Amino acid sequence: MKPTIVLLFSSLAVALAAPPKTELLQVHKVYLLPMTNAMEQYLANRLTGLGVFQVVTDPKKADAIFTDGIGASFESRLAELFPPKPVKRASDETTEEPAPAVAAQPPAAGNPPAVGVPLAPPQAQTAPAAPTKVEARETEKQDETAGGLGQARSVPVTAFHRAKGTLFLVDPRSGLVLWSIYAQPKDASPVEMDRMAAYIAGRIRQDLKSH
Repeated sequence: MKPTIVLLFSSLAVALAAPPKTELLQVHKVYLLPMTNAMEQYLANRLTGLGVFQVVTDPKKADAIFTDGIGASFESRLAELFPPKPVKRASDETTEEPAPAVAAQPPAAGNPPAVGVPLAPPQAQTAPAAPTKVEARETEKQDETAGGLGQARSVPVTAFHRAKGTLFLVDPRSGLVLWSIYAQPKDASPVEMDRMAAYIAGRIRQDLKSH
């Protein structure tokens, strides 16, 4: 029984002392999404003060993103920050063909036009009659009704909830979770939030330096 316990603790020690992921070592600039109780403000201060990462305000310049929740809501936020590039297809490229030239109709045989007399211009097409006020009003009502229904259907419904105390460092391009931690503050006071941010920044700095 004792050799089994010793082997278990030895495996745990090796796991804790394992070097960080290669992807984590490549992170230098991070962007922090809004978090519960403004944790991103305290964490940005501690990460910068300890020299763990450079905190950027432009997500497109970040190597990774800190968030306190992952799921459908986080994926939607990533899609807004990093919209996918449209794929250009050959079928989408259309060339405009010039309109065929209309050949002038020759005068009828036996009736040549008189010299100096201009030809009669072609008859202009009659423009469609403008709708009456009643018809225009009915059309506006239909458009407003259709627009209201469309807006009501476009509102997304989600059951996403944050897990309090859990923090993730995510690669925004691959969606890979590079690092995570559970650190639940005792309360929402500024002193406690700053203490917890210092603990999180210290943990990730320790994980980065472990070899």
